Parts: sequence; C-alpha cells; structure tokens
Amino acid sequence: MSDGSGMHQEAPGPIAWMASNSVAANLLMFGILVAGLVSLTGLVREAWPVMPFNTVGIVVSWPGANPAEVEESIIVKIEEHVSGIEDVNKLRSVAAPGIASVLVEMKTSADMAKAVDDVESALARIQTFPAGADRPEVRELNNSRSVMRLIVHGDVTERSLKEFAEQLEDSLTALPEVSRVAASGVRDYEISVEVPLHRLRALDLSLDDIAAAIRDSSLDLPAGSIDTRESQVRLRTLGQRYTQHEFEEIVVLVRDDGAMLRLGDIATVRDAFQETDLIVRHQGQPAVFVEVFRSETEQVVTVADAVREHLANVVEPSLPEGIGYAVWNDDSLQYSERAELLLKNGSIGLLLVFLALALFLQIRLALWVSLGLAVTFIGALAVMLAFDITISAISLFVFVLAIGIIVDDAIIVAENIHRERMRGTPALAAAIRGARRVRLPLTFAVLTSIAAFIPLLFIPGGIGVIWKPLPVIVIGMLLISLVESLFILPGHLSHLLGPEARPVNIVERFFAAVQGAVEIGLQRFTEGPLHRALVF
Repeated sequence: MSDGSGMHQEAPGPIAWMASNSVAANLLMFGILVAGLVSLTGLVREAWPVMPFNTVGIVVSWPGANPAEVEESIIVKIEEHVSGIEDVNKLRSVAAPGIASVLVEMKTSADMAKAVDDVESALARIQTFPAGADRPEVRELNNSRSVMRLIVHGDVTERSLKEFAEQLEDSLTALPEVSRVAASGVRDYEISVEVPLHRLRALDLSLDDIAAAIRDSSLDLPAGSIDTRESQVRLRTLGQRYTQHEFEEIVVLVRDDGAMLRLGDIATVRDAFQETDLIVRHQGQPAVFVEVFRSETEQVVTVADAVREHLANVVEPSLPEGIGYAVWNDDSLQYSERAELLLKNGSIGLLLVFLALALFLQIRLALWVSLGLAVTFIGALAVMLAFDITISAISLFVFVLAIGIIVDDAIIVAENIHRERMRGTPALAAAIRGARRVRLPLTFAVLTSIAAFIPLLFIPGGIGVIWKPLPVIVIGMLLISLVESLFILPGHLSHLLGPEARPVNIVERFFAAVQGAVEIGLQRFTEGPLHRALVF
C-alpha cells in the first residue's frame, strides 16, 4: 500500500497537513533555528544576574559633626521630605560621626528610575542643610556588574602603589570594551595643616581664622557672564588648591605695611593620606584592588578578554620595579565553566536519547528525535531575548534542568508512530495516526507542567528577578517542544521503514543484530523477573 493511499484514509487537520507537507515542516524547523541563532548574538552574557534591591541610597557628609547633630540637622529633614514620595515602603537611617545614611526602600512594583528622580527632587527642596554639609549623593542600590577584580601589590610606598593603581585604572578605562574601572582598598589623599598654639596666640589668630582663609582661597567660583555681539562669554574664578605647595602659598594675614603672612610660614602642611584603619595585604605586601565593571549591554567574556590582553601586552612589560599584580576574581571563568557544563550535559543527554531509541526503535527515528531536542534548545534562545533574560549561571542551570522535562514529548510521539508503522500501516498514515493518538494527553501534560511553573513568574523583589529565567525558559521550551513534536516530527517520520524492510549493508545488519539481542533480553526480563515481581 502506498503512502498516498494511506493519506486519503486520514481526516484532514493541521497534523495531517504538516505530516504530508515536509517542506512546511522543514520551514517551521528552520524558522525556529534561525530565530534562536539570531537571538544568541543579542543575548547578554554574565556570570550572575544583577539583583535589584528596590532601594535608593542617600549619603550626606558633614565633617566634624557628631551623630546627634547629624540626626537632627540632616536625617530628620531627609525623612520628612522623602517619606511622602509615591511607592515608598520603608525608611532606614543611620547617623554616624560626620556622615548621614538613609535607605529608601521602594515597593516591588515601583519604577526605580522614577524613584531616583523623585528622591533627588525631594532633596533639592531642602534649603536648610548645615553650611558645612556636602551635597547629598543619591544612587540606586544593586549588586553591581563586576567582571574582574585585580590586586596590585608590591613592597613600595603607599603613594607609589596608589599612583600605579590609578594609572592602571585610566589605561583600562580607555579600552573600548570597558565601561568603568574603580580602584579601592587604599586611603584617600588628605592635606593636613598643623599650626602650633603659640604661633596662633602670637598673631592673635584662631583655628577658625586659618580654616576660613583656606576655605576662601581654595575654591572655584562662577563670576557671571559678558554678552558680546557674537556670543556670551562666561567668567569663572579658578582658585582650587590641590598640592602641598599651593596650600603653603595661601595668604593668612596681610600687615599694615603690605607684608603678607602665608600658611607655610606659620604651619606645617603635609600632603599624605587620611587617618583610617584600612589595611590591605597580599602575600605580606601592601595592596590595592582595581575592579573592572561592565554595563548592561556589555558581554562578560568580551570585557574579560580585553582586560587580560591589555594586561599581558601593555601592563606587564612596563611594570615598575617592586610592583606586581594578580587576578583576584574573574567572573568570565565562572560563566565559561557553566557554559561548558551545559554543552557537556546537553551532548551527553542527546547521545543517551539517541542510543536508547536506536537500540529499541530505528536509527532514523532516533536522529530526528535528537534533532528535535536541539531545535527546542536553540528556539529557547529567542524566548530569552523576548523576555530580556541573560545567559548567566541561573539560565544555564535551567537549560540543564530542562533536558529531562522536554525529552518526553518527542519520545512519546515517535514511539507511537513507530508502533503504528510496525503494525503495517503506511508510513504517512502511521505518522498522522501516531501523533493524533497522543495529541490530547501530550497537550494536557505540557499545560500541566506549565501551570506548575507559572506561579514562579510572580515572585516579588530581587529573588523574583534572579529566578525569572527558570519559569520563562522552561515554559518556552515546553511550548516549542510541543510544536516540534506534533507539527514537525510527524513530517520527518512519515518515511519510516516498515516491518518488511531488511538491512542492506553491514551497518544496518550490525544495528539489526544489536536490536534483536536487546529485544530478546528485554522480553526475557519482562516475562521473567518483572512478571514474577508484579505477580508478587
């Protein structure tokens, strides 16, 4: 009986149409493959997804103030103006010597970009901050996208180590692949001025007079503008002091006879570091951290490769004597390890599926089922791009987890088609009947699995963002697997060999012999130990 005669006996429908039109089935398969491969180029790769804390941080420095003054003059005013902002959930404040810190926790549904703007607008309305307080610093809190952390170390002075770390920071920032680099673990520069008490008394001056002279002589001020016929010229007084010598030249007192008393004449000016309890050591030597970050659109592997190449070709040949560096942490290695694990596990899974089907069914059937699993994996990449899911440790873990979930769909359909074909049904009719027989239970099985993962889409807060890839990828793969099993696989299996087929070459005879031995062994097991166990 021909395949065509079998087709006329089958009722029309989408499964029958796709099974009898192999071109349409192949076009659908290639469409899924192209969508997935094209999406791969646009997916962001990162070691760990960024978790938003839904919190806006506010920091205000007020040097010299005690915690009580900080609370009364800064924190109370910030809380009064910020508490009325829409979607504010909780305020947490800390008053410390010389600094105020306020954390504004927003609701999980809040737009964080708008929340930051609202907080900045609220702070701008506060006109009664203390005169010595710095401008408030406002930023959204999250686990920043760190790619690589370097540690610069050496048996040299703290200043030499910091200067080299800053040079390294500048050279790495200049790379087109790198967006931001920050040095940490070293004290900030500080100009200290020490004036003996007997000199202050001799000149009838106080520390406040010295501080006022320094403050008035070390600042940049706008001085208005001059309108000309062609343009407007802006005027600005540049007087900010930075070095020890510049501070020593500040005029503290002018005598009646015109003689000027400079700060360096009466005080000891030191250009050193802040007095803080900060100690960083690596292999017993002073050290500084240099951390490389990436933006939302930059790839972790691209950034890390650019940094490693720059270190090997530019930095290492020009290292100053006594200074070395080491890679303290590299997130790209974690990403690469997980990607290799996915490829390894995916390959092993496809191989085991192929071997199992080849031993019990047919090699051609095993090949098409394995290809269908690969199509499902690649098609899931398009789902990830559509839902803004990155390739990270979480999403790679989900792919490994999903191998055992999606493999059932194709195997169920393929086994039913094979069984129908072994009964003598023409190939095309067997493909249609086998797929139709299981379409309802298979569809409801997929929908049941989807229903189990849907609640994970509504986990609130940062944890919900971290685990968002789990339901999105699994649901996407289940739907693609269902489409592939019911509308693509029957078209590929509409040419299966029937029970009358005989092996024609040595390869087919080998597999036929193996299948025969496996079938005999399985039959003995089911009729023997398994049957006795079931009866018991």
